[in-house]
Amino acid sequence: MPFVAVQLAAARGVTVDAASLARTPTALAAQVGELHPASYVVVEEIAADGWGYGGRMQAARRDAATAAAR
Repeated sequence: MPFVAVQLAAARGVTVDAASLARTPTALAAQVGELHPASYVVVEEIAADGWGYGGRMQAARRDAATAAAR
């Protein structure tokens, strides 16, 4: 059974329409070929303290940017 995982940064000022994202396999089929109609779709929002890049967690990057703007 195909499995599609959609991961988004939480609290980014945009409301997630999980029902719309659940239709992702239909859009992906154009890129990767036919998918089974009963594909699993998981939508996960990840808090800023749960991901990072450039050696720093996103929460720390956000806090530093906020402090610099003051």
